[in-house]
Amino acid sequence: PIIMLTAVTETTDRVVGLEMGADDYVPKPFDPRELLARIRAVLRRNGSAEPRRPVAKQIYRFAGWTMD
Repeated sequence: PIIMLTAVTETTDRVVGLEMGADDYVPKPFDPRELLARIRAVLRRNGSAEPRRPVAKQIYRFAGWTMD
């Protein structure tokens, strides 16, 4: 999720930010409690608040290099 925190408060800038892929747009100054509530809301909408399954470890080898 992407939440834009910015000093720019024009409606046009908010619309552009959201159209470019932001999930929320918070202009400064903002209350930290509101920001936390917005973060939680975005995570709920995206299903990210649920615990994720562990990802299997992958090892990549190329030209004598190993990345894990």
